[in-house]
Amino acid sequence: MPKRRAAKKQQAKPSLIGRCKEWCTMRRLIKLGVIVIAAAIIISLASYAVSVRVKLLFDTETHITISPSIKSIAVPDKTPPEVTFTTTVEHLRVCDLSCTHALLDAANDEVVSQVVKPAGKDTATYALPLTDEGAGQAIFSYTVTCTTADKGLCPSKGKTYTKTAFVTVDHGMSEEERGQQVLLRSWLVEEAARLASIQESYANSTFILDALWRHANVDEDVIAAALLGAELAEAEREQANIIGSWGEERYDEAERALEARRGTLDELLAATKALLSSSSRKLEEYNEAVSALSQAHQSRSVINGIAGLLTAANDEAYQSLLVANSTYTTIAARPADHGPASLRRAAASISEAFDEAVVAYEQVIDARGAAERRIKEDYFSAVKARNHTWPGDGCAAYEELLLLLNGTDAVRIEEYLATYCAPQQAVSFFAAEPPPHATPATPSPVIPVSIPEPEPQCCYQGRCKPCDTPGATPVILVHGHSFNRAASPELAFTRLSSLQDALAEDGYVHAGTINAEAAINEVPPGTWGRVPAPVVVSVTYYYLNYYDLGKLSFITRKTDSIEGYAIRLKEAVDTVREKTGSEEVIIVAHSMGGLVAREYLSLFGDEHVSKLITLGTPNHGVQGDIRKYCTLTGAERECDDMAAGSLFLRRLNSPGNVPGHAEVYTIRAEGCPTRTDAGTDDQGDGVVLAESVVLGFAEENHVVEGECTDLLRTSLHMDFVNPERYPETYAIIRGILRRD
Repeated sequence: MPKRRAAKKQQAKPSLIGRCKEWCTMRRLIKLGVIVIAAAIIISLASYAVSVRVKLLFDTETHITISPSIKSIAVPDKTPPEVTFTTTVEHLRVCDLSCTHALLDAANDEVVSQVVKPAGKDTATYALPLTDEGAGQAIFSYTVTCTTADKGLCPSKGKTYTKTAFVTVDHGMSEEERGQQVLLRSWLVEEAARLASIQESYANSTFILDALWRHANVDEDVIAAALLGAELAEAEREQANIIGSWGEERYDEAERALEARRGTLDELLAATKALLSSSSRKLEEYNEAVSALSQAHQSRSVINGIAGLLTAANDEAYQSLLVANSTYTTIAARPADHGPASLRRAAASISEAFDEAVVAYEQVIDARGAAERRIKEDYFSAVKARNHTWPGDGCAAYEELLLLLNGTDAVRIEEYLATYCAPQQAVSFFAAEPPPHATPATPSPVIPVSIPEPEPQCCYQGRCKPCDTPGATPVILVHGHSFNRAASPELAFTRLSSLQDALAEDGYVHAGTINAEAAINEVPPGTWGRVPAPVVVSVTYYYLNYYDLGKLSFITRKTDSIEGYAIRLKEAVDTVREKTGSEEVIIVAHSMGGLVAREYLSLFGDEHVSKLITLGTPNHGVQGDIRKYCTLTGAERECDDMAAGSLFLRRLNSPGNVPGHAEVYTIRAEGCPTRTDAGTDDQGDGVVLAESVVLGFAEENHVVEGECTDLLRTSLHMDFVNPERYPETYAIIRGILRRD
C-alpha cells in the first residue's frame, strides 16, 4: 500500500518542463490581457477625444438659457416692478463651471446685483429700481456668464459663455415729481418774463447808443454795454440750459440752477435799467440841442434882418452873432464831431447871441427914433423956410435932406447917416442845414421764452434723449446652419453671442434673443426704438411662430429649404421693425444665414434692409466632404440648396437677382485647407471655400487670415466670427456699421 501511494504521488507531480510551460502560458495570457485593457483604454480615450471634438464642432459643451429672454413692463409711477428670471445652464459633466448672475441698470450703466452661483437651474426675483427723474423708459440687462474651470478632461478650459436677457420698463412720474413739476413751471415762466424785460431794456439801450455814436460820436457807455451784453448772453445760455434740464425732466438740477441765478438776474435788471437811463438822458440832451439849432435855422431870416440894422454902435452884438454863426456852420458840417454837451453849449451861445442881437436891434430902433425926432426939430423949419417939402424919414430921405440943406448946419444928419445907415458886412446867418435828430431804431418786442412740455427721457449708459426721437437702425444677427438636427436652436444663437456682446460693449443695446423664452408679444410697438442707441438682437429661422389662445408660441422646424427659412426670417425682420419703429434693419449673417438673408431679399425685396454683412457664407455653394456629409448632421433640403451648382444657388446668383437698395458686404476667412469636389485642397475656412464667399456685386469683399486649431480642420469657420479670437473680423464689421 505505501508503494502504491508513492507511485500515485510521483505520477501526480508535474515535471519541471511542464511547470515551465504552464507559467509561460499564464504570462502570455496576462500580457495579452494587459494589452487588451490598454488598447481598450486608448480606444476609449481616443473615442472620447473624437466625440468631444465632434461635439464641439456640432455643438458646444455649455448651453445657457434665460427665461424670459425678452420682456417689456409698463408702470404708471415709480413703483419698482418685479421680474423673475429662470436660468438653466447645461454642460459637459467633465467640465466644472462657475457662473456669475448680474443684473445691470443699463440706462445708468450701474450694476444692481451680482452673485456667483453653481451651474444648473436657478430662479431669482428682482425688483427693478426706477431712479431716473420724470417719466420715460428704463432698461435692464440680466447676464449670466459662465467660465469653465481648468480641470482634467474638460476640452475648453477657461472658456467663457454668456447669455443676456433684455427688459424694458416704461414708467410715469411719482406724485412728488408731479408737484415739483407744477411749481417749477411757474418759476420758469416768471424767470423767463424777467429775462425778457432785461433783454428789451438792453436792446433799447444799444439802439440808443448806436444812434448817439452815428450822430454825435458818443461812446461813453459802449464798453459798459459790451460787458453787460456778455453777462446777458451768459444769462441766456443759463436759461437755455435750465429749460433743457426741465425739458429732459432733470427737475432737481433745474431747480438748483434757478435758485443760484436769482441774484444774477437782479443785478442784470439793475444794470440794464441804469444803462437805459444814462443813454436816454444823453439822447435827450443831444436832441434838445439839435432842436435849438434847428430853431436858429428856422429864424435865419429874422436874424439876418436884425443883423442888417446893427451898426458899429452895436458891434459887440454883431460880433456875437458872427461867432454863433461860425459855431453853427461848423456843427452843421460835422455834427458827429460834437457830443451832446458841446451841442448844448453851442445852442446856448447861439440863443444868447440871438437874444443880444434882439436887444441891440430894439436899442437901435429906439435910438434911431430919437435921432429922427431931433432932426425933425432942428431942420423941419429950415426945409419949410426954403420952400422944400420934407423928404420923409430913413437913410435915403436924410441923404436927400442933406443935399437940400447943402451941408449947412447938417451935423445931426451926418451923425445919423454914419450911425444908422452905414452898411454891415454881408453875411448869411445860419444858412446851412442843421444836424438831424438822433432817432434810434425801434427794437422788436422781446417775447419771453416759451416753456415747453417736458419730454419723457430714455437713457442708455448715461446718454439720454427724448423717447419719441427716431432711433438708429437696429442690427439683426442671423445664425448659420445647425450641424445637429436634434440640437436646440439655442445652439445657433450661442455661436454669435460673442459678436453680440462685443457690439453691446461698443454702444449697441443688447436686446437679447427672440426665441421661445421671449415674451415678444408683450412688447408694444416702438418700445425698442425709444432707447437712445441702436439695438442688436439675435433671431432664428428655425422657429415657426403661431398663436395659441392669444399667446405667441414657437415650435422648432429645422428641416425646411432655405426658401422656407427666408419666409421665417421675414417674420423676424418685421418683428424687429415693429418693436423698434424703424423702417430699415441691418442684417449680419453667418454661414448659411447669409443665404437665408439673400433669399429674403430676393423674395420680399430689399427696401427694409440698409446693409447685409455676410460672414463665411457659401454664396456659390459647399463642396467636398462638407457637401458629402452635410446631410449626416443637417437637414437634407437645406444641404441640397447649399450644394455647389444647385438649382437654388443658380437662381439666387442669377444676374438679375442683385439688390438695388441694400448694400451687401462679404467677409471670408482663409487659412484652413478646404476640400473641393475634385478632391483637392484649396484656400478656405475648413468648411467654405474662400472663392465661394465672394460676390461680384458686393460693395466690399473682405478677407481675414486665420488658422485651424482642431483635428477636423474646420474650426476657423466658427472661430473667425469671434471678436476675442479674431478682432480684425470685428473691426471690419464695426467699420461697416459706423457708416450707417
